[in-house]
Amino acid sequence: MINVGLDIGSQFVKTVVLKDRINVATCVDKLGSGSIETLVFDNYITALQKAGIEEKNVDYTVATGIGREFIGFADIQISEILCSTRGVNWLPPPTGFFLDMGMEKAIVVKNHDGKPFQSFRNDRCASGTGRYLDIAAKPLGLSVEEMGEVSLKSTKEISISSNCAVFAESEIISLIHQKEKTEDIVRAIFKSMASKVHSLILKMGNVKNLTMIGGFAKNVGLVKAIELEAGCEVIVPSIIDPQLVTALGAALIGSENEKTTASL
Repeated sequence: MINVGLDIGSQFVKTVVLKDRINVATCVDKLGSGSIETLVFDNYITALQKAGIEEKNVDYTVATGIGREFIGFADIQISEILCSTRGVNWLPPPTGFFLDMGMEKAIVVKNHDGKPFQSFRNDRCASGTGRYLDIAAKPLGLSVEEMGEVSLKSTKEISISSNCAVFAESEIISLIHQKEKTEDIVRAIFKSMASKVHSLILKMGNVKNLTMIGGFAKNVGLVKAIELEAGCEVIVPSIIDPQLVTALGAALIGSENEKTTASL
């Protein structure tokens, strides 16, 4: 059985190819200008080529993410939270909660046996999301990727009081003018984000550990800040890129749907 999961986010498209429920190829591309479906299809074909699989041999394709409705060549479109939960359930070690952080969202989900039971997400404000981090990085002259390691050099705790991304940017510029060190400012940015995430985790009750997925799970500074703020262990997947977990879940759901269809 060949099953493919496509996760179309606001910035990236991710593809996971499963053969008999074993991950055989992945592909991640940044979305640019042009037709979303064309860009996603190119990513899909690249992943299949990596696996040495022809398109005609694919049994079932599932699209998820905010851009899923634009993907006409997929067999079915499924909500992101269902696919994320299914992907997290596949990962060791098992946890009853997970945090998914993307460019536009931060969502905490309580899950059991691959099914979501309760979830809380950030409000419409960019605070606590990757968008906030993207805005905050610019006055520092750093990439988002560089910020993680830089924050670990911090020796002084300072704070950013504003929850609004626009006002926070002004506050960061003010801290730069006050000659605060870059690493201390970055640490404060992460602490501010972690505070927003912690407010979501608190709604779940007693959370001792959770799995973190999404591209920002690869940011060591942000992960550390969330652990310190929330007082719980944050587990980042090691057997697959955390950015690919939702696409993996889509492919797994596709394998289950394909079996159901075949048995009818």
